Amino acid sequence: MLLKPLSFLLLAGLLGSGLSQKARTYYDGLDFSTPQKTTSLFLQAYQKSDYLTVFYCLSPRAQQAWASHLMAFDFTQILRGSGTDIVKASGILDAPEESEVMLDLSLQFDRVMLAAEQLQGLPFQLKASNIQNSKVQGTTATLQAQNAVVPRQLTFKLTRLKNARWKIDQVLFSGSRPNVLPWGVGTD
Repeated sequence: MLLKPLSFLLLAGLLGSGLSQKARTYYDGLDFSTPQKTTSLFLQAYQKSDYLTVFYCLSPRAQQAWASHLMAFDFTQILRGSGTDIVKASGILDAPEESEVMLDLSLQFDRVMLAAEQLQGLPFQLKASNIQNSKVQGTTATLQAQNAVVPRQLTFKLTRLKNARWKIDQVLFSGSRPNVLPWGVGTD
């Protein structure tokens, strides 16, 4: 009789330990443990048009900067072409005030970036990129990625947050503005 409760406790312990190792949410499952993993996640997500994950790869400072440009209708810093047409096409301007997209910056980012992709207004094109060089100094890191299309090289500047997650502050490329977060598109 003692074997059954003991077996149950062992089984419960095994199941419990497996559950505690799994991520509780989608966000918790994203690996931001190193600058390389964050940058790799960004590159993969961007190429798959998964702009929600791209947003989560950005640092809070970069997310806020992107939102500030959006709210100020300063689209030339974050999009190519007619930013106004892109934002209109995203549907966020027509969304009800209390809709999920109006209350969630990550969804706004996703919708705007998807519309930008459809209207050739993404800040940069990305195809078959791989990380070439990385330099980590304390809580900051700089990584370079080679790109199969123009721009040929992207530079990622990352910061390590207090929760030990590495996030992207800035993406730089030929012609971009170095003082603008998360990327300074510049003019064509």
